[in-house]
Amino acid sequence: MSDSRVAANLLENASIQPAAGALRFRQRLQSRGLPPALIEDTVKTYREQVDASAVAQRLAQALFARGKDAAFVERHLWRKGFSTQEIRAAVRALDDTCIDNGQPEG
Repeated sequence: MSDSRVAANLLENASIQPAAGALRFRQRLQSRGLPPALIEDTVKTYREQVDASAVAQRLAQALFARGKDAAFVERHLWRKGFSTQEIRAAVRALDDTCIDNGQPEG
């Protein structure tokens, strides 16, 4: 299979059900030994197609619902390849819910 087809298949799969940030996606492409120019183009397209902030918020909310604290959520999102800005936004979105007991503030 050609490099461009490999990149296109990885992009399609990652775009259908995104669960990682652009940094993690870039690592997947690099691990396949793809040329740097193709990696850059594919990551750019990934960023255009995937709202990474929304994905990070969805993952953060799911982890919080399972009883994980903000520090765990941050570490998990970091390992998933989200940017610092995306992680901060996702954790900030959790501020609507009290981190200590999971009850709405008010």
